[in-house]
Amino acid sequence: QANGQFSPAPALVNINDCLVHNCGVHGACRDVEEPTNNPENNYVCDCHDGYETQLNVNGEKRCRNINDCPARHGCYDHGSCTDLLKSYKCECDEGFEQVPESQEGNVTCAPIICGVPEAASNTSHKF
Repeated sequence: QANGQFSPAPALVNINDCLVHNCGVHGACRDVEEPTNNPENNYVCDCHDGYETQLNVNGEKRCRNINDCPARHGCYDHGSCTDLLKSYKCECDEGFEQVPESQEGNVTCAPIICGVPEAASNTSHKF
């Protein structure tokens, strides 16, 4: 102003950020009504069940499959974990098979049992 005083800053205007961002095919973009100083925080992704918001290499939000492979002891070092939608499976090493680990649907790799040994009729050997 001519008197040396600063004019008040104009109010922020909300721009619908979903016009230039989308969350991919597994979710929907929702604009944040109160804008912030960070454009990446001006929208959120409402992801489908089994998906979560993750940032891509450009810093944009996308709905991606949640990695269900256990972070520790997945398949107990006798196989590799393959992530599925809301689940996972173990690709077990030779001599091992996928078996249930708990009531929650977790699985792991365990040795394949080829049968029950017959009862020993000769007990002359001591172990």
